[in-house]
Amino acid sequence: MQRVRLPSESIHTKSANCIDSTVLMASVLEAASLNPGIVLVPGHALLAWETLDGTGEWDYLETTMIGSSDFETAHGSGQEQAGRYRALAEQTKSPYHFHLLPVPELRAKHQITPME
Repeated sequence: MQRVRLPSESIHTKSANCIDSTVLMASVLEAASLNPGIVLVPGHALLAWETLDGTGEWDYLETTMIGSSDFETAHGSGQEQAGRYRALAEQTKSPYHFHLLPVPELRAKHQITPME
């Protein structure tokens, strides 16, 4: 278990782990009126976004690679990891291996709101 930093904290400290950078980037996508999501896999988090609103089709990004790799490499890594863990979750029938949390759903169903 770890504490998740607010996006403003990650920006201020210029430091973020996988969940911090995923929350930060999800916030950026949400501010741009896109449909972001947070994917939890064993010991890690990935950024997700719905490719076309309402389709249920998602793309993925490995946010820890931002700054050390180009977007295509980070996107490819996110896609590969998401595919691998999603297949494992389907095989084992366990959401522990792949859990997609769409931000709009977190806001509507769980009352998770931005903090100032």
